[in-house]
Amino acid sequence: MIGIAVYFALGAACGMGIGSAGLLVTYLVIAKGMSQSDARLVNLIFFICSGLAAATVHLRRRKVDKALFLRLMIPAVSGGALGALCGKYIPSSALRPAFGILLIIAGADSLLKLIAQTLSRLRAKRGKDSPEE
Repeated sequence: MIGIAVYFALGAACGMGIGSAGLLVTYLVIAKGMSQSDARLVNLIFFICSGLAAATVHLRRRKVDKALFLRLMIPAVSGGALGALCGKYIPSSALRPAFGILLIIAGADSLLKLIAQTLSRLRAKRGKDSPEE
């Protein structure tokens, strides 16, 4: 039952544009005891399904520049295929620390963006609250 709740939350996060791939792989490896290579495979399947669903919704709502979508789709699919092929030949013992470093960098980047955004809002609010001369 907990697994279903986790998968639902990750699907919702993915639908909102929050990068949930790292969370899914981490959950599968730590909580479910899955090997990292199997967790990556499940993550790719999850990403393909959720990405296709999100793309379909956005395309139907006409919120996507179709020409840009088509131009970006080719390198994205090619890069994904190349990454999958490379992942077959790279041992999990090398991927585990690399994935951890990637998560740390992504988390730090998100934290720094949140801090910058908060400071910007505070400055804007302070500017509105100050008396005019």
